[in-house]
Amino acid sequence: MTNVHTINRFNSSGLGKSLSVIAVLLLIALSIFTATYTIETGTVGVLSTFGKYQEEPIKPGLHLKMPMIQKIQVLDTKLQSANYMGRQDQPDKRGVINKPHISVLDNKNLPIGIDLTVMYTPKAVQASNILGKYGVNYFDKLINPNIRDVVRDVVGKYPAEQIAADRTKISGELKALIGEKFNKMPFTLNEVSLRNIQLPQIVLKKVEEVQIAKQEEQKLAMVEKQAEKQQRIK
Repeated sequence: MTNVHTINRFNSSGLGKSLSVIAVLLLIALSIFTATYTIETGTVGVLSTFGKYQEEPIKPGLHLKMPMIQKIQVLDTKLQSANYMGRQDQPDKRGVINKPHISVLDNKNLPIGIDLTVMYTPKAVQASNILGKYGVNYFDKLINPNIRDVVRDVVGKYPAEQIAADRTKISGELKALIGEKFNKMPFTLNEVSLRNIQLPQIVLKKVEEVQIAKQEEQKLAMVEKQAEKQQRIK
């Protein structure tokens, strides 16, 4: 009977030690897992300690942090594209933001739709500044309002019937002024493309009438020129 009790105590003691060892190993493994993180190529990390961001961005690779004390926030530093097209929001994709066209009133309060693409790159060295001031939603908080303001300021000063004829000039103004805005932001502007200008139907009809009138004038001038030539031959 004594031997049975001794064996049971031995088994219980051995099982308890095994469970303790397993628990310690699991704790160590969990600590290692939570203490390591990976930054992928094309991104940088910003490490925060008790909520305060470090200024120096973390480059791609495997890194260590203090669990429960430090957290890592990742910023995509690859080329980003903002497309303003159509009349409704479209689903965003990674690195591509889709917004409705920018609605503008011309200098006579006629509605105009502007299709625009703006390509930009977050500055890696400014990652802490970007996330600290604006968070991951920096586009809606900073970039989008600035782009819309420029488009409305530039296009809004033209009469609608003149916009189509001055498209090249307007495109140049948009690039220049959006570039000035980006010079003050922690982003690099890569490209601004004016895709399309949607004029109101009344203006399109007027433009078409003007074009038809010009074509008729050209035809009349050709007929008169031909008639003069025939007279000289006679």
